[in-house]
Amino acid sequence: ATERLSQRTNQQLELALLFFMGQFRKVYIGDQATSSSKVYGYLAERLGLGDHLAVLTLLMQKITGHLKFRHECTELTAKTLSLFSELAAGYSSGKLLLKLDIVHTILQAHTSAEFPFLDIPSNGRHRTAFQGMLTRLLFSESEQASQYVQFMEPVRAALDKLCEAANQGEFFRSDQIRALLIGTMRDLRGICSACNNRRTYTLFFDFIYP
Repeated sequence: ATERLSQRTNQQLELALLFFMGQFRKVYIGDQATSSSKVYGYLAERLGLGDHLAVLTLLMQKITGHLKFRHECTELTAKTLSLFSELAAGYSSGKLLLKLDIVHTILQAHTSAEFPFLDIPSNGRHRTAFQGMLTRLLFSESEQASQYVQFMEPVRAALDKLCEAANQGEFFRSDQIRALLIGTMRDLRGICSACNNRRTYTLFFDFIYP
């Protein structure tokens, strides 16, 4: 009982920190914010966070930490993805995210092996939203086919595995294959939702029908 209470208390603390980070983003990182705010002077003096990129890196470290290691708490996952979405959706904050190494690492490795919350069935909508966010970030930086193909490699590998299972007559006999099919369709839905012009739609359909 003590362990469960401690875990719940810890989750509430993390949720409170996420709320604080969300409010901080609105004032000091969003499109209407300015990096010359006096708050960054205090952060540099007290915490060694010299500018908005250092603060944004800290936020992304918290976000990725939650998605990697705290996936057992669905509420925490939802709030974490909401903060990530707010950062990625803003024009200026989205551009700033793409300057961070940690974001490029996510774009290069975004499967359930790195983010276990993607494999939890109740997180289906979160999985779709996560892939959509990453795709929008990718397209906001570049619409080059080479980068898109690299980003889509995990989906290609999943589709190859599904085709192999179908050819062997095991398409719906395995729970693992059914889960892979559902997850892949979730990923494709999120990725397609981020296509908003002729160039990005062409990249998507060239991948589906090479």
